[in-house]
Amino acid sequence: MSNLLRLVAYGIFSIILSANSAVVTVEGDNLTFTYDDSTLFGSANIVDNSIFFLPNNFSAQSVNDQGSTLSSDIVDVKIKVRDETIHLMDRFVLYESGDYKISDSTASVDVSAQFMVTSFERTCDSHGIFVCNQSEIFGATENFIDDNQLRDWSLTGFIDLDTLSLWGDDAYVNVRIQNNLYATALEQGDIAQIEKKFGVIGIQVELQPIPLPAAAWLFGSALVGLGLMRGRNA
Repeated sequence: MSNLLRLVAYGIFSIILSANSAVVTVEGDNLTFTYDDSTLFGSANIVDNSIFFLPNNFSAQSVNDQGSTLSSDIVDVKIKVRDETIHLMDRFVLYESGDYKISDSTASVDVSAQFMVTSFERTCDSHGIFVCNQSEIFGATENFIDDNQLRDWSLTGFIDLDTLSLWGDDAYVNVRIQNNLYATALEQGDIAQIEKKFGVIGIQVELQPIPLPAAAWLFGSALVGLGLMRGRNA
């Protein structure tokens, strides 16, 4: 292959990689979020210390005697504190919602979410080998109703880093959400459909304690200021 053909092939390959790559980095007030917007979770918006996803085609549907169908996807969000001398993350909250429709008792839907937080910087064993990791699985907060009406569903969960004694807080983590949407129809005339329309990861950020020398300096400055004010009033 000539050098020119190699260059052309390399250029085409680079374009293909760029087209398939959809990694986005967005800065919030105290945190930086990096995620892939090509998943079923869609693009996201940042408000304060929360990241909001607005899917537009994350659904499962089954009709007649089609049986069970599954729609599943994963999004990984790398979250980094912008200044860890001031802030650290210690609690992560998940909220998701959507709608569903079940025609009758022989049809059904369901939804689940695996919510996982993994540290890039901390280990949680006495030998310093295994990175800190916490994972939970959550389901819908309400019972699904088979009345052939469009209804809402929601899902909530949280992970508190304080539940692991060697973790407590962190400055750089990966948060993973895996959603599974299920729809099952067993007989002619059955309709089962479920869609996810909204998802948010909220992060509780704690202030770092002021180091003792700095705290003493601030206390001393306050005393000096108080003395100056008293001198002016005398």
